[in-house]
Amino acid sequence: MTLFRTLAAAAVAMIVAGMACAQTVGIGTGPAGSLTNNLGAVIAGVATQGTGLEVRAQPYDESQQHFALTSSGDLAFSLGNIQELRAAINGTEQSEDSGLPNMRAVARLIDIRVGLFVRADSGINSISELRGKRVPVGYGSQATERYALIALLAAGGLTTSDVVGVEVQNMDEGAAAFLEGQVGAMMSFVLDPALLRNSEAVGGITRSKRGIKMLEIPDDPDAVAAMTTAFSGASIVTTNTFDGRPGFEREHGSPLPYVDHPTRTMAYDILIAASTETDEELVYKVVKTLAANKNAFLVTGEPQYLSFSKDTMATQYDGVEYHPGAIRYYREMGIWPSN
Repeated sequence: MTLFRTLAAAAVAMIVAGMACAQTVGIGTGPAGSLTNNLGAVIAGVATQGTGLEVRAQPYDESQQHFALTSSGDLAFSLGNIQELRAAINGTEQSEDSGLPNMRAVARLIDIRVGLFVRADSGINSISELRGKRVPVGYGSQATERYALIALLAAGGLTTSDVVGVEVQNMDEGAAAFLEGQVGAMMSFVLDPALLRNSEAVGGITRSKRGIKMLEIPDDPDAVAAMTTAFSGASIVTTNTFDGRPGFEREHGSPLPYVDHPTRTMAYDILIAASTETDEELVYKVVKTLAANKNAFLVTGEPQYLSFSKDTMATQYDGVEYHPGAIRYYREMGIWPSN
């Protein structure tokens, strides 16, 4: 009996040790198939190799869900954009009354470019000219895109009251309404493969005639201020061509069919975040591993991932603190701000 108990205790110890070795580290993302879920899968693969742990992307319907789980320590990391993270920390906008002040940035990953598009033959050449036009609004299942639309309209001196709003749940519905002629404009990610295809599909117009065109953010400080007030963390980037970016030149060519000159575009950053509950050493290892594996982002062929750079991982944001584990790595690399 004593021998049996000894062997049983040893077996339990081995099982417990095996469970510890098989520890799963969760990264909360958007729904399955979403941009952040796909990005999370790339990060999980890289982080698994770099940490020796099993890292998995775990999809959720809304960012508030996985941010809350990361804040409590039930998830190690979350993926989200800067507007979502600020809202979560401060308990504002889509996270109203649910502040999570212990959330911390870990790394800036990529920027997402978003714009308003019209038919190339519409005669509309600026955002301000959408006044009185039918435009998708609402975005009930995509809170971030609701604020993005408000920001894009604000850059043109408009509000949702200045357009004839057609309620949609998400960008896909808005694009479908546009392609069916129900609305005169649509909002879309600028570097979206579906958008490239749609540029040929609008009214049967061929790519050479540019079926759709993107409306530029005005080169006006007041316009930019209105945009960034409506969407905290938004910035301006210039979009022109793919410039030899892998995968997409082979399929779609260059330049972009709907951009024929350097165009000022709204952008916002996607970050990986953690909380004060997340182990400092784990954060350090993940950041170090991501910094050394840019090729993991490039080989996917996703144009949205091409803005990843270790030199911008420590981008500073008003009102958002970084995790100590991330700061330790950035200081070692000499990319943490001295002040």
